[in-house]
Amino acid sequence: MPYPGDPPYWEAWKRMEKLVGPRCRSIGVSNFTQKTLAPLLEHASIVPTVNQIELHARNPNHNLVQYCREKDIRPISWSTIGGSDRVDSATNPVLTHETFTNIAQNHGCNPAVVSLSWSVQKGIPVIPKSSKRHRLDENIRLVTLSTKEMKAVDEAYKTIGRLRLSNITPGLLRYPDYLNGKETVLGWTDEEFGWEDSEGRWLC
Repeated sequence: MPYPGDPPYWEAWKRMEKLVGPRCRSIGVSNFTQKTLAPLLEHASIVPTVNQIELHARNPNHNLVQYCREKDIRPISWSTIGGSDRVDSATNPVLTHETFTNIAQNHGCNPAVVSLSWSVQKGIPVIPKSSKRHRLDENIRLVTLSTKEMKAVDEAYKTIGRLRLSNITPGLLRYPDYLNGKETVLGWTDEEFGWEDSEGRWLC
């Protein structure tokens, strides 16, 4: 469905606002960017309580987090541990790169705990998942990172590269938009989502 949807997504939000009451205390959004939040807020009577976003060391979304906080929207991180560059690859730099393994060694934990601790220490709740009990136990064991370590994770994408999981997620097929020559996801270009500018530079 072409941007901004038909009816536009902010009209759906207006309908959701009617649900708020004794049985529905708050409502929120997921995967919204500055570009998609701005028109919603123009039409909204109720500000989203949360914005659940992809947030990890390879896609830290620094600008989006700041924007959400300015608008009194709580960012929540999904996929805080990141992922590999390809669906068929098990290599995840957030778990293997020395930036993370060195910090993990300093704290006697695994690199996944470093990534989760980084987000929580920034005041951003996480929603990790695992099918293995021992990993669930590890996921709730956070450590306190130093200022230097926090900065290292903040800037890790400059070394290990950026990753947007929608680019590799099975089922989220990218199709060419023959009118503007750009690929689309669910009918929207990366620019319409607010992920990139017209030159392909990351915005979030």
